[in-house]
Amino acid sequence: GGSMQSNIDGSLAVRVIQGSASQSGIIAAQLAKRGITGPENFLEGTYGYFHFYAKDKTALHRVTSELGKRFEMDRTLFKRYPSCGGTLAPTDAVLDLIRETDIVPEEIKSIDILVSPHVYKLVGGPFKVGKNPKVDAQFNIRYCVANALLRKGSRLRHFDASCVKDPRITDLVNLIHVSPEASYENPEKAAFSIGCQVDITMKNGSVYSSSSGVPRGGAGSPLTAEEHAERFQDCINYSEGLLPQEQVEEIVSLVGRLEQVDDATRLIPLLMPKQVYGATGSRG
Repeated sequence: GGSMQSNIDGSLAVRVIQGSASQSGIIAAQLAKRGITGPENFLEGTYGYFHFYAKDKTALHRVTSELGKRFEMDRTLFKRYPSCGGTLAPTDAVLDLIRETDIVPEEIKSIDILVSPHVYKLVGGPFKVGKNPKVDAQFNIRYCVANALLRKGSRLRHFDASCVKDPRITDLVNLIHVSPEASYENPEKAAFSIGCQVDITMKNGSVYSSSSGVPRGGAGSPLTAEEHAERFQDCINYSEGLLPQEQVEEIVSLVGRLEQVDDATRLIPLLMPKQVYGATGSRG
């Protein structure tokens, strides 16, 4: 379940991967606290990460240089849309075109999309609805582009089965062609090769084009505070009242002044459903 094959197969194990990584970190810290030692040469050893997994294509200095000065968290991708990272740039490009033009889905003749070979293999294949429609849609460029064109956005509810199986989506998906383009690939950072080119040809012969390098939310193209709040509110709306508005407002306020808060664990009970929150203690 820990490989990207879950994405392609549309299996629910894709939901477990991030949790497994976090769980492993917590377990490692607990084991270390109890005196259980791990290998010291976990990076450069004979069976260390560099040799065993990275094919010796990296070196220790790349990990330790600028230690304490360079923070990889600055490169974190905050997804503007609730779908795979490989679908973000095409979604961005299409929504930009919608804002700039008067594209009517019914008047589209064809849509051609170029992405890196890495992204193509992951999310560029034909769109098929299987046992898990939500996963199938979230990991497919054709669905994400069709959804953006039809609904002029990309929200959590757009990946519910009822939206995914909408016949209007099928009609649009059949007009979309995705192809790999080697020039979009970065051999050293395949996972970050997520730029794209989108060309929409209309029935009257007009062609609308848009390209996207780093999608909104990536390093160099950060989301605004308002866009972060919009993402959070979409999650709240999708939960259909799981958290009361008063609690939501307190979360937003606390996060907004997190650097001045004496104890960040105050966030934890606020993120619990109201019936649990009310039974677990105070807000102090």
